[in-house]
Amino acid sequence: MNTNKQVSSMLKNAPPGMTDIDECIDFLIAMSPIDEDPVFFSGTERHEYKAWLEDIREMHLKTILEIGTYRGRTTWLLSRACPSDTLIVTVEIKDGAPWVDIEQMGLPGQEIISLVGDSRDESTLHVVETILEGEQVDLLFIDSDHSYETTAREVALYSPLVKDGGSVGLHDMLNDQWVAAVWKEVIEKHPDCKVYNSGQYGIGMTVVHR
Repeated sequence: MNTNKQVSSMLKNAPPGMTDIDECIDFLIAMSPIDEDPVFFSGTERHEYKAWLEDIREMHLKTILEIGTYRGRTTWLLSRACPSDTLIVTVEIKDGAPWVDIEQMGLPGQEIISLVGDSRDESTLHVVETILEGEQVDLLFIDSDHSYETTAREVALYSPLVKDGGSVGLHDMLNDQWVAAVWKEVIEKHPDCKVYNSGQYGIGMTVVHR
């Protein structure tokens, strides 16, 4: 079994009652030898994610659009921090075979829809719009290839789907110069923001006011 498939299968089979944020992060840390990503959720990044997820829980989000699925770790964490009726739509550009288990990661009552497509293409946007059936999202979270062109394009394409009072989040807006450049542009337009910063990666969240 390849690593991507193994990680997604473990997340799918995580204890169904596991919703405590610390326990969830510890579960991911314990997967590090398999995940081949020993820095994930360790050290400073753990503190950033914990604070972010605690705020996510307080928001009671109903609809999330995630751009950049990779192995589904953030998708899984978001599901654990959200209500039982949350819809999570996640988009990944890479071949979909390793991620077939992602749609089974949610808590009972949740729906996770995993799309494989180029997030920069309007055709992918149209698929997302069809899934949402005219509804707007509470959170757009972008963690894709971290280039300026892609991140800026994703913000331009998908931020109009965010409801008034909803949020746009960018990961790695401290340690990646191109994501940082897009973040600067985002907060110029939507200055009501919060940065989860423990000195390493950074998660930026801004509130959309239309």
